[in-house]
Amino acid sequence: MLSRIVSVAAIALCAGPGWATPKVDMDCAAEPGSPSSCVPMVGCIGNDGDYFTGRALGWNEGTLDGQTRAGVICVGGWEISALTGEGHAAFECDDGTAGVATMQYQDMQTGTATGRGYTADGKLLEIWSGHNIRQFLMDREGSVDGKLTCGDQVIPVS
Repeated sequence: MLSRIVSVAAIALCAGPGWATPKVDMDCAAEPGSPSSCVPMVGCIGNDGDYFTGRALGWNEGTLDGQTRAGVICVGGWEISALTGEGHAAFECDDGTAGVATMQYQDMQTGTATGRGYTADGKLLEIWSGHNIRQFLMDREGSVDGKLTCGDQVIPVS
């Protein structure tokens, strides 16, 4: 089950000021029912300012890929039930970081889902995917003007 699991991508434990900042690609095209459907995703790790951006591909199950703030590449899989709107995502990064999250659809047609989980070393994961990310961020405690913050870092959601 964890081999195919929703929108988590990347997590790095070391973020530094010298790396290019990954940005959420909101142009990723959702195609309801299609295995080539694509939704953007973003997530936080703990409260230290670590975050990741990427995309989830597929419909009700698929793959995910992304990049951490430090530039580490991560891949994984996801699955979510169209009946219950609940699922799981799992990922592993080039630096050995791995994690699992439980996901919940907020809006199936746009692929918008939220999730929480943990990295293998026990850091909290918070994940958002889909084309309505901003709408859900507006209601999130700690967001300012719909901006997602991970610790003191603002994640660039275009």
